[in-house]
Amino acid sequence: MTLRIGFVDTGFISEYHLNGFATDSRCKVTGVTRTWHGAGKDLERQKKSLSEFAATHKLKAYGSFEEMASSPEIDALVIASINPYHYSQVITALDNGKHVLIEKPVVRTAKELLDLKAKAEAKGLHLVPAHNFSYRGAVLETKKLIKAGKLGKIHYASFTQSFYAGAVEGKWRSKHELAWGGALIDSGTHLVYQTVQLLGRPVRVQAFSARNILRMDDEDISSVQLQYLDGTIAHLMQNWGSGHGQDIEGIRIVGSEGRVNISDALYVNGEKISSDVSYGDSFKNQALSFVATILDGKEPESSLDDALLTMQIINAAYESAKTDRTILL
Repeated sequence: MTLRIGFVDTGFISEYHLNGFATDSRCKVTGVTRTWHGAGKDLERQKKSLSEFAATHKLKAYGSFEEMASSPEIDALVIASINPYHYSQVITALDNGKHVLIEKPVVRTAKELLDLKAKAEAKGLHLVPAHNFSYRGAVLETKKLIKAGKLGKIHYASFTQSFYAGAVEGKWRSKHELAWGGALIDSGTHLVYQTVQLLGRPVRVQAFSARNILRMDDEDISSVQLQYLDGTIAHLMQNWGSGHGQDIEGIRIVGSEGRVNISDALYVNGEKISSDVSYGDSFKNQALSFVATILDGKEPESSLDDALLTMQIINAAYESAKTDRTILL
């Protein structure tokens, strides 16, 4: 069986997904559509984007999401539309018998996510959050090391990313009603779900946020502190205001018996262990996993339970930053 895949939206992230699925001969991306929002020049730009994307990649262009979701020529959907469309599109996809890989953040509330999980289970369909950083070989190897106790008792971990995101100004990511927040809920979600993957569930959340550089509704920098039941402390920092964070970026974990550094590669106690850290390769690994989940019944690395905990941490961080207090999770 060849798994036939349709893409929803044509932004830069769709190119990465497309390259990812191209590595698996058991699937084929066959269609693409867009969600239409705005008016005038914005709408014209979106229509042109769909036409060009379909022509460039030799895909069938569907005029609406509903048309593609109901097509018998599509088996699974990759939903990369803007945040407010996620819930209704996943519902429609599941109702039409389609498996779904859904970009982050999956939805906005725990109730919505649990509704989607229940529907997917009732339909016997796979609904997988697109937590692509979870599929990097370096992260998967680190997870094994921690589980095997190779680092001993974890004392501290940091998850840090900094780049200049001036391109978001004036676009949907700069508007609260469309993005639901700023740097934290957007690219910061990658940092949060990696803490979930490697460290589990925290018990306390404290956060600070600011808008320093960018013209947008919400924060362009966020710092989040997490404390775990065993005393482990983690720090997350997502900054959109500077491209000069190279020396501090990445994941660092300090334990009683060893240390991990995920930057340009995975280093364990200073020794280079794995080079599987790239952004592009994470989509290839994720695509292979999604296809194997559907065709072979294998469990994906990212789950809706992970997505729920990620959402809870982010919501707690926003509450902490707003109220200037520590939130018990």
